[in-house]
Amino acid sequence: MAAKDYTRICNNCGNRWLLPKEWATEKAPRGSQVKAMGRASLFAIGKQRERYSMQSMALQGQQERVLSNARCPGCGSSEYTQYKPGDAPPSS
Repeated sequence: MAAKDYTRICNNCGNRWLLPKEWATEKAPRGSQVKAMGRASLFAIGKQRERYSMQSMALQGQQERVLSNARCPGCGSSEYTQYKPGDAPPSS
């Protein structure tokens, strides 16, 4: 196990998975942010439209990554216990 990875243990099925520190502590962008950027790209012109579109896709990608990492890969539950790098999770 790498020292920078967080360990998550599902409270329902006991599945364990590792998550890089950057993703484990990442916050999802607000839905209003994503929608506003999408609307802005509709009304922009030329290079500005391209830039807004790219920013909107980046926010959507970040939002999807955060939401998928918040679920157990085994059972899909969002109930888990997270341990920081270096903390010893209980042995099973």
